[in-house]
Amino acid sequence: MNGEGKITTAHRSRLAIIYLRQSTMLQVRDHTESTTRQYALVDLALALGWTAENILVIDKDLGISGRFGVERGGFHEVVAKVCLAEAGAVFGLEVSRLARSNADIARLLELAGTGQATATTIALPLGVNPITATVIAEGATCTCVGVAGTATVTVGPAQGLTAQPACYTLNLPPLPWSFAHTTLTATGATPGATVTFHSDGAGGPVLCTAVADTNGNANCTANLTIFQLASGYTATTPVPGGSLTSSSTLLPCI
Repeated sequence: MNGEGKITTAHRSRLAIIYLRQSTMLQVRDHTESTTRQYALVDLALALGWTAENILVIDKDLGISGRFGVERGGFHEVVAKVCLAEAGAVFGLEVSRLARSNADIARLLELAGTGQATATTIALPLGVNPITATVIAEGATCTCVGVAGTATVTVGPAQGLTAQPACYTLNLPPLPWSFAHTTLTATGATPGATVTFHSDGAGGPVLCTAVADTNGNANCTANLTIFQLASGYTATTPVPGGSLTSSSTLLPCI
């Protein structure tokens, strides 16, 4: 597989775009093998390290010619994603699937090297802030005025989830399925993110969930069975590209 050594985590943190095109609806109807092979590029992206959530299939140009001047909504979407630096890679069976016109292909390649913008601000409050950027003027490499993209900027403590030691108190009466109760706490989560508390490790039963506050703290109260008293607990929270996990002790309150 040529070129896989050039793919980095920076590429995988952005979208893998699977672009499909066949020139006519007759081809779509009669050449189903080609369509299947194009959809199978999803498996290639997965094999190269992209997650399923970071793979975008654009197939609205099936049955549309790639000649210059033909309106292709799918290709325009690819250009917009590249222009906004949201694309890590564009997958196609061959270059002609992207466009029959060298001018269109050259424009896409030019945008791939320059489609990035940076801004600095001190006006964002603590917590999760959705930010929308819109192209308002054309430049030498981007003719995509009006194209918009949204990202999330989190202002708060650095990510580093920590489950805090907890203690439990017996319920009265202590029933086997509700033997005790406890308050579980985790710090260092992304403000606004969901923190899930488990018994028996990260894949164990869910005890309770909470949303981290603006300081990254999350806590919730859970009932425990008699079998969960000695297992400790684990907190998990999603982050881009995976999740953070931290475990701590669960002892009797004194």
